[in-house]
Amino acid sequence: KVSLRSDAWLSICRQLDGWPRMFSVFQVVPRFIRDSVYNFIGRHRYQWFGKKPECMVPTADIQRRFK
Repeated sequence: KVSLRSDAWLSICRQLDGWPRMFSVFQVVPRFIRDSVYNFIGRHRYQWFGKKPECMVPTADIQRRFK
């Protein structure tokens, strides 16, 4: 199944354990509102969090978490 924008984000949240799963309650919000918020965050994320010129190289500890 292909999901876009906020639907994809909520689908991922539902599959995670712990506190990220709580975001799945936003499924009740109409899609046009969720997608508007999603697009707003997407337009401003580099202003808020910065932008790196390269991807992070995972440390050995992080690599072990994904095996």
